[in-house]
Amino acid sequence: VEAALAGGEVGGPASLYAEAVLRGDEVGGGATRRTEAAPGGGDIGSGPATQRPPAPDDRTPITSVAQIAEIAARAEIPILELSAGHVMQFGPVELTVLSPSATHPRPRQPADEPNDRSLVLTATTPAGRILLTGDIEAPAQLRLLRNPPALRADILKVPHHGSQTTTKEFLTAVHPRLAIISSGANNTFGHPHPKILTTLHALGTTIARTDHHGDILITGTPPHLHILTRRPG
Repeated sequence: VEAALAGGEVGGPASLYAEAVLRGDEVGGGATRRTEAAPGGGDIGSGPATQRPPAPDDRTPITSVAQIAEIAARAEIPILELSAGHVMQFGPVELTVLSPSATHPRPRQPADEPNDRSLVLTATTPAGRILLTGDIEAPAQLRLLRNPPALRADILKVPHHGSQTTTKEFLTAVHPRLAIISSGANNTFGHPHPKILTTLHALGTTIARTDHHGDILITGTPPHLHILTRRPG
């Protein structure tokens, strides 16, 4: 199935994987997955451990930085705290950290602080540029908009599951040819928000959604790239 890349959503035949072919003159992206972990020997984080880790026999789901830090320490896995300006090279792929800033003071009111401390990475690949945004909301996006050229990307992982906390100005600055939205099917938060979809459609961006398509994989090299999805949209 050939994607027109005219602001629509990815779809395909009923099969294990639905495939859409993206022509090289329409998209110059690379490979991305729903997770945003970089390959390599160390764990990557953007904030210090602030909570007490669980006891070793605690079966509670791991949700805090402190818990992960404790597990990594027991396994003697190094943890590298990243901030804007860090650059990592993994073969032909270069990862550049755009946010958070090591010098920016953290908000006095911490309600949304963890989201805005998400790592924001650009991945420069042989096939194009990918922007990975974590759960950043409007405050972090506003800071990133001080340097709009750094945000331009062929493929965007839309912030915070497509929440309405993403601004039109941020999406316009990125102006992606393909946007990937990671959100749960029938989630109670209403993700992705209709206004985010409207903005992306107006930009002429093709949208792939995990709640509709399941796992999403981008493969190929210019001039032909492929979107592979677990199910049709």
